[in-house]
Formats: sequence, structure tokens, C-alpha cells
Amino acid sequence: MSPSVDFATRFQRLLALLRHAAARGDDGIPYPELAGEFGLTVPQLVRELETASMIGADEVHYDRMPFEVILDDDRVSVRLFSMDRPLRLTPAEALQLVASAGALANDEDEDSPLRRALAKVGAVIGVEPGEDIDVEADPDGGASGRLLRDAITAGKVVSFRYWSYGRDEVSVREVDPWAVTRADAEWYLIGLDRASSEERRFRLDRMSELQVLDATAGPGPKDLDTSRTGLPDAPEVVIDLPPDARWVVEQLPTVAAVPGVDGRITVTLRATSRTWLERLLVRVGPEAKVVDLDERLGPPEVLGAAASRMLDRYRRNGATDRAR
Repeated sequence: MSPSVDFATRFQRLLALLRHAAARGDDGIPYPELAGEFGLTVPQLVRELETASMIGADEVHYDRMPFEVILDDDRVSVRLFSMDRPLRLTPAEALQLVASAGALANDEDEDSPLRRALAKVGAVIGVEPGEDIDVEADPDGGASGRLLRDAITAGKVVSFRYWSYGRDEVSVREVDPWAVTRADAEWYLIGLDRASSEERRFRLDRMSELQVLDATAGPGPKDLDTSRTGLPDAPEVVIDLPPDARWVVEQLPTVAAVPGVDGRITVTLRATSRTWLERLLVRVGPEAKVVDLDERLGPPEVLGAAASRMLDRYRRNGATDRAR
């Protein structure tokens, strides 16, 4: 039995064991081995991991989760997302902090800790707390957006590594760029994906290693509609959600949302892939019901069975590990 520790020590230990498990890759690490390296019993380790698995569990966007913990029968695997690098305030976040906290500092002394902290943050972004400023949004989508616009003007093909959220994989894409546009608070590149020979929309924040190639790009259609949001051609799914899953409507672009009885709500979503939908159903829980489904995503009973199977596995693993 390991001695009791305070919260700070426990938290530091949790971060360390998550990084240690993540270093093993997708194969993971056996429970006894990981527990032994951190002076824990297997049941203690499982309790820590179960707690960690709830952090960010209601976030449907994997790239916005700090990490993912996968508990299998005999081992655990961890994937790091935003935790793989030091967290830093973006200029927009820093400005929001100065603006919101500045209102609270009005009643503070000039030398108060809050005013001193605001002055330091303001100095980094070139803002004096309390001053009036003009805010102009970047019309080009940042450095990537400007490079893409240059490629569009020059008529050149672009290449980049792209993380596909629906398939959860990274691949290299070559695209004839047509337009850079903003939709649903995100920046997108619209262009011809050379691998599929189809129009595609790529989120700029999921690109890396962006470069302009020497190859000449074909022109885009004259009637290109850049005002469309989301995935207009993606298959749709209709889900009956329980009252505690209204976050789906708040966090995801919905085609339609119809209130039902007892606080339930029926939503129509565009699914990026079957995997994406299965993951969403698991996060919502067993009270979610698939009402209608595009045939491109397979029959509803298959998705329901997949979600139930994943939920049963998590319940079974939790019960088994606690009994060890």
C-alpha cells in the first residue's frame, strides 16, 4: 500500500504516468508494469486512470482534448493531444484576459497583484490595460492563410500534412487551392484534392508542413460557393438525445434541432465518418437513440451495437480492475 499523498503530488504523479504510458505508443503498457514503476497497486492505478479518462470526456473534438486514456483488459494506452506541448496563451486569449480581468481591476489598488499581472500580460501583446483599442480580425487566416492566398494568386499546387478528425489519421495532401474562407469560427481551404479528384475543405489549424509546389494548379469553378459551412455533402444522421446531452447542440454545427418531451431533443448532424459517429454516441451514452441514418454510414443497428460494445468494455474493465 503506497502512502497517502497530497493533491499536488498526486497530480504530478498522474501527469508523469500518462506521459510514461504514452511513450509506449498504441500498444500500451500492462497495468502491473505501470503500477510498479510508480509505486501503486493495480487497483490504485486503475482508479487514477479512470479519473484521468473523464478529463475532457465531453469534448467531441479530439484535437481539443488534453489526452485520451484507453483502458483495455490487460493494459492501458495513452495518446497525448494538447498535453504534448507547453500551453501558451494566444494573442486573442491574452487580449480577452486583459479585457475581462481589467473590469475586475477597477476597484483594485494600483499596486495590487491583479493590476501588476495585467500589466505584464498587456506588455507582451502591446496593450495598456484600460486603454481603448481597435480590433481588426486577420482576414487571411494567419500565416497559413496568407501563404495559401499567395499560391492561389500564383496558380500553384500546395502540399501539406493533414490530420483527418473523422478517420483520426495524418496524410500528405496535394491540393489545387481555390479559396480560403471562414466558416463556423474556423478557417478553411477549399480546393481540388488531387488524390480523390474531388472538391474538399481543409481546416487550416489541422495542417502542417505547408508548402507551395512548382506544379500549376487548375482554376476553381466560377460559381464556387464559399459561404457554405460544415460538410454540405457529408451523410446526415438524426439522433434523439437525452436532456443532459444538449452540449451536442451547443458544440456541434447542427442541420436541425427539434425539442421533444421530457427535455429530450432530436438533432440532425452531418457526420464526418462512421468512426466519428460511433465516438459521439459513446460520449453521449446509452440514452442516445439513432432515429435515421444515411446509408453511407451503415445500418443504425450496427452503430448501436458498436456503441454498446464499447460502453460494455469500459464498464467491464472498470469492474474487473476494481476487483483485482
